[in-house]
Amino acid sequence: MSQSDIIHPLENSPVVEASIKFNFGELKGLYEDFQIPEEYKSDFELKRKLSIYEQSIEFTKDSEEGISEELKVVGHHYASKDGFRSLVVTDHHLTYSFLKSYTNFDNLTEEALLMLKSAVKGRNLEYLEGIGVAFSNEFYLPLPLEVADYFKLGVKVPEEWNYERYAVEFFVMLLHDKSTGLRGRIRRELTGVLTGEVMVKFDIFVYEQEDVSLKYDDALMTCLQEIRKFKNRIFFGAFTNKTLNQFK
Repeated sequence: MSQSDIIHPLENSPVVEASIKFNFGELKGLYEDFQIPEEYKSDFELKRKLSIYEQSIEFTKDSEEGISEELKVVGHHYASKDGFRSLVVTDHHLTYSFLKSYTNFDNLTEEALLMLKSAVKGRNLEYLEGIGVAFSNEFYLPLPLEVADYFKLGVKVPEEWNYERYAVEFFVMLLHDKSTGLRGRIRRELTGVLTGEVMVKFDIFVYEQEDVSLKYDDALMTCLQEIRKFKNRIFFGAFTNKTLNQFK
């Protein structure tokens, strides 16, 4: 079994947020009609309404006319009372997240699918317009930092980056798995800190752009498992053993 197929959680996991996003295209009234599943009603509460401010101006040849303004509610943000889980529902997508409470992908998937089931209940929705999985990782490395000792990707750091100035270095890479069609993106941020360490933020986003059928449970689960495998390949392929040993 390769490291990318490991399903057991790392003992010292660097994950600070893990989320699954289901895209609907547009389902009018979804966020207004959405109900937290019965088994989670006592755990979650509406935290805030998500809104956008729109301003439109009609121009004539010589002047501005018809200025209109509108504050529109576009979704709801729910949070668990313990602060460890988050749910965002709009008419276009549902995003479910574990915040520092991530244990393994199965737990995240199980709860996210319950939220999805509640969202589409009573609606004749046959497919999702894509699925995305995002993982944000944070950890520290000692100075002086030799990037190649800890990373397999993005080992060349710009010479002008001076640790002593506590500057920030960004590294972004786009990925494509031709065998599954999945796409991914990684983003690394290195920031010098006053403790003589470098804080590493390493984000992984894997997504399926094609439609995913909701007619058959196995189609959705197969897609999520393929996303999981690709995410693991990216994670374990990005670091050297010296880094990975910190997480075991």
